[in-house]
Amino acid sequence: MTPGDVAFLGEAWRSAVEASGAVPLDAWSDGPTHIQVILTGDPAGELRLVATLAAGRPITLQLDDASPAGLVLTLSRADAQALAEGSLRLDTAYMQGRAKLAGDQGLVLRLLAFSARTGWEQARAALSASTNYASR
Repeated sequence: MTPGDVAFLGEAWRSAVEASGAVPLDAWSDGPTHIQVILTGDPAGELRLVATLAAGRPITLQLDDASPAGLVLTLSRADAQALAEGSLRLDTAYMQGRAKLAGDQGLVLRLLAFSARTGWEQARAALSASTNYASR
């Protein structure tokens, strides 16, 4: 991928997330966990994705997936972009009320800890380098 060639939240971007590598075995000890992601303020309207975390497998993102979610993450498209760009961390967005996490509170805490890991930041930075953040 070249810098800026993948549209943020588009199909190629979701594929790039999956291609970014497996979740480290020591980073996520829970079984496969489905996270419903609800993005508000998108030009096309509310966007719903399901992210699946599982140790040793890539994170997957699917549009409007019907998988039962252990967690629900709600945030604005602008804050999702700030997370992807690296100017905002998930734990900070959560503490500031910019990201809402509902569901099992143990999973909430594990997700916040997971998002603060070095491997997460490295994968985020690599993906961001190839992402075009212009509005769709």
